[in-house]
Amino acid sequence: MISQLSWKVGGQQGEGIESTGEIFCIALNRLGYYLYGYRHFSSRIKGGHTNNKIR
Repeated sequence: MISQLSWKVGGQQGEGIESTGEIFCIALNRLGYYLYGYRHFSSRIKGGHTNNKIR
């Protein structure tokens, strides 16, 4: 098993970045990994950059 992994995905809001990070977290958790996920997004009503960091 990998002892430590950092993964970050980013893009425009509305491109599925949040669901990609959530699915990745669920998959790794089911394999027995303990995770910490952090979501970052702009406070705009429409558009802007978002990213999801998983460690």
